Amino acid sequence: MEIVRIGVDIGKQHDPTAIVVAELDKRQVKDGYWDWLGEYVLAVRTTIYKIRHVERLNLGGNYLHISGGPPRLRRNLKLTSAS
Repeated sequence: MEIVRIGVDIGKQHDPTAIVVAELDKRQVKDGYWDWLGEYVLAVRTTIYKIRHVERLNLGGNYLHISGGPPRLRRNLKLTSAS
């Protein structure tokens, strides 16, 4: 199962609201190794965020409409991951 994050930046009068869905992909970028002092250095891991959805809402929207965005996206994610 992939780890997915939904981020919401609530806009203001001149700044539209943005919703982003990102999938996290944790990768090992370097194996563990022995350094020149004879000490073991642990493997290096990083997280890559794959942007799967970006949405910008119209200016002047109400907060009830905005707050419905993330639950709607969560439902869509569950449907697509189940198929």
